[in-house]
Amino acid sequence: KGLTILTPHHGEALRLAESLAIDTSESEHVWVSQIARKLKVLVAYKSAHGFIALPDGTFFFSDTTASALATAGTGDVLAGLMGSLIARHSPTTHKQLAHIAMGAVILHSLAAQLSEENSVNATAFDIAHEIRNAISILQNLGEE
Repeated sequence: KGLTILTPHHGEALRLAESLAIDTSESEHVWVSQIARKLKVLVAYKSAHGFIALPDGTFFFSDTTASALATAGTGDVLAGLMGSLIARHSPTTHKQLAHIAMGAVILHSLAAQLSEENSVNATAFDIAHEIRNAISILQNLGEE
């Protein structure tokens, strides 16, 4: 049985929730989690913070963020990063997929922070360019 991950930004998630008759008047975390449960998929919701909802009702939350992530195209960078990590690690459960997705969210955010240090108006390309450096930083932290 295959695993599915959706990566909607706020507007896309709202439209999806409304099409599923999910009440969006509550906290985003509540109704995004309901999307994951109803569709039996993992939802990586792109907002100011990293939020991954699993179909069993659990979720992962990361407080990492960077203003450059509000730039057009950055969601595509995140989706590509997730895809490459998923292909490399071949998860077989939603929980494994969620760990990989959250790892991508953290790497993406760190890359955005690095790009902001090097550019006043960081773009999606700048963020993608910094992913290798973000990986190196995290690997060095793990070796200490």
